[in-house]
Amino acid sequence: MASFGRGILQDWFLNEELTFLNHGAFGAVPKRVFLGPGKVAARA
Repeated sequence: MASFGRGILQDWFLNEELTFLNHGAFGAVPKRVFLGPGKVAARA
């Protein structure tokens, strides 16, 4: 399996067993972006 991108895999909600062929226009966002709105709401 290719090692490209494995260093940041923990920053995403992606399954390590799958190879994603997304070109970036649609699809997963980093965990910190996904969880961000909840943190803002918790401060309000």
